[in-house]
Amino acid sequence: MSASSDAPRPRSATTSALLLALTGAALVAYPVLAWLLLRRFGTGAVGVLLLAMFGPRLLSRLARLRRRASRDQETWLAAAMVLLGVGAIVLGRLEAALLAPAVINISLAAAFGATLIGRGPPMIERFARRIHEDLRPPELAWCRRWTWIWLGFFVGNASLVSALAYWAPFEWWLGYTGLGAYLAIGLLISVEIALRKQRFGFRRAELLDRWLLERFPDLPERADSPGPTPAEAGA
Repeated sequence: MSASSDAPRPRSATTSALLLALTGAALVAYPVLAWLLLRRFGTGAVGVLLLAMFGPRLLSRLARLRRRASRDQETWLAAAMVLLGVGAIVLGRLEAALLAPAVINISLAAAFGATLIGRGPPMIERFARRIHEDLRPPELAWCRRWTWIWLGFFVGNASLVSALAYWAPFEWWLGYTGLGAYLAIGLLISVEIALRKQRFGFRRAELLDRWLLERFPDLPERADSPGPTPAEAGA
């Protein structure tokens, strides 16, 4: 009996994961998909794309809410995207559909900000602990500082995308959301990694770090002991 009652759960989890993966892939391709649909079918087609991307997700979340009587950020995000899609279809306003990346950035900013006001450790610390458990106090402070930096980045990105959606030619919006934003994210990640390695050192336990240390012996190496390094103690 227990086996039969548990049988639907893996299928439900697989379906949810598949929907999430498809939505994520569509979000990455959204600027290009919006451009193709706009050229061929018009503004309403871009709204339909948003409905197709987030409508099933919203229905799935609402079904869970009825069972749990709770709310979460993912539900609000899906609802906002569906409203943008409806606005693009009913009102024929392209700006509504172009605001989708801005809403995503606002959602990310909210998620990062929530971890800074008491809901567990800061977001960057959560990511760091997936790789390293032995984080020192200076490294924890670093994670908190960079959580603030990413929050500011997402707010700024949302503002820029909104400005492009309303006041710039569509090609500018397409260029930034389809390429420029990802280059900015990559640059920020690269800067953080470079600064972190320079301050805290490279870890010989990591494959890439070990490869770099073997070829560039002058690179700073992180000590394995739990105490702070001399550089960290003096910082």
